[in-house]
Amino acid sequence: MQTSSKHPLVPNLFHQQSFIELLNYICLYSDDKCYCFKIYGCEGLYSFECTVSRIEKLRIPSVYRVHSVCGDVELTIEMHRELMSINENDKIKVDIVLEKEKCLQHEFCGRGHVVSTSLIEDKYRVVISIGGLLVVVKKLSEEPRLEPVQELFVGLTILK
Repeated sequence: MQTSSKHPLVPNLFHQQSFIELLNYICLYSDDKCYCFKIYGCEGLYSFECTVSRIEKLRIPSVYRVHSVCGDVELTIEMHRELMSINENDKIKVDIVLEKEKCLQHEFCGRGHVVSTSLIEDKYRVVISIGGLLVVVKKLSEEPRLEPVQELFVGLTILK
């Protein structure tokens, strides 16, 4: 068994590389040559910095809906008061990621599943459920890179 690469660009499979790091490379082989590229940005699907425009009380005790504007995108998040308290005019950062470790850097991190993706008036909408609490991303200009029932993580932090 070979213990190191013949080409300096190929990640060494047996020394100093973890499995996760190897997943972030793509290598193309052609005519005794190898071209390897590190892939960046695969872990993050969406990242938004938003201003909370309105808080809506829901019928379920202690559950409220946060309406926020993130540039051209609108974001609606259902939240429980015991999980996090968000107020009108707060600035929030919301990341929708595939890696739990990235999500855990936030004040709130929830594991969710994509409920639906849809096209409404030339804009895309994504609905995510975190244990029944919904996150709705509205007015996306590009088609979502998400599939129904796909697992992901939603991280939320109130910016100071």
